[in-house]
Amino acid sequence: MIRTLHLKGVKTRYIAKLVSEMHKKMYAKLFKLIFPIEWQDKCTLILLGSEGRGEQILKTDQDNGLIFEDGFEPKDQDVITQKFTETLDKIGFPRCKGNVMLINRKWAKSVQEYKEDIRKWISSPDYDDLIDMAIFFDTFAVAGNVSIYKEVRHYLMDQIQNHKTFLPHFARAIETFESPLGLFSRFVSGDKGHKDEIDIKKGALFALIHGVRSLSLEYGIHKTNTTGRIKALNDIGYMSKKDASELLETLEVINTMRLHSQLEKREKGIEIDNYISLNSLSKLERDILKEALKTVESFKKRMSYHFHLNMVS
Repeated sequence: MIRTLHLKGVKTRYIAKLVSEMHKKMYAKLFKLIFPIEWQDKCTLILLGSEGRGEQILKTDQDNGLIFEDGFEPKDQDVITQKFTETLDKIGFPRCKGNVMLINRKWAKSVQEYKEDIRKWISSPDYDDLIDMAIFFDTFAVAGNVSIYKEVRHYLMDQIQNHKTFLPHFARAIETFESPLGLFSRFVSGDKGHKDEIDIKKGALFALIHGVRSLSLEYGIHKTNTTGRIKALNDIGYMSKKDASELLETLEVINTMRLHSQLEKREKGIEIDNYISLNSLSKLERDILKEALKTVESFKKRMSYHFHLNMVS
């Protein structure tokens, strides 16, 4: 289905939206089938990370968690969550390598425990805390009692508004990876075992997503999808319609090239990753990619100035 839509020229954000809706319906169905009836109004099943943003397309794994109502003590929690995880695995959703799954008690606990985590992430964040914050901010409630999730979500937003000094530390992650575009607009591809290839996720996609995520935290934007967040930033007047359109087009170019590369690897039986072969691109495609990478670099500079990242130790 994804290959057919891609070959017909359907934009990746629409393909992702369709895939996301299918995933949400599947998760909701499994929730009703597997979780005990007495759980279902006492907890919320959430999707996290790229799954929570509704941006996974071809390469999917499990990114999920649970939020329990305070005072509720789920019986046989490990047994039930294990069954849920195993079922997802059987139908084609491999386990998350980072263990961001509800079988991990870190991502399956009460409202109060999540609030304690949020306070810790914001008050004295270390590297892992900042990663957890990013993962949790990109959540979507897919089944159960959604009001439980909303309570935690509103608490997170309130804490951020009261602790704005946290934001530069959070936003600083956009500087983690170097651009694959070097001097004189030449591609730089130095990763071992990936000659003439660039990691488009590390080199461009991450900075764009995380920069928009950081701004959304600052301005109290509850949307989780990156496209929706960019549009919201335009709506509140942070960026002009021209700047928003340029970012959206850049996001589309990057995701389209990544998806095309992943589909080709799938056809050849090669492991799907985030690398794009420069040799497979036409001159026009290389020029389009260069312009997209320049836009990402310009956006990173804007974020650095906005959050005063040069002052963050």
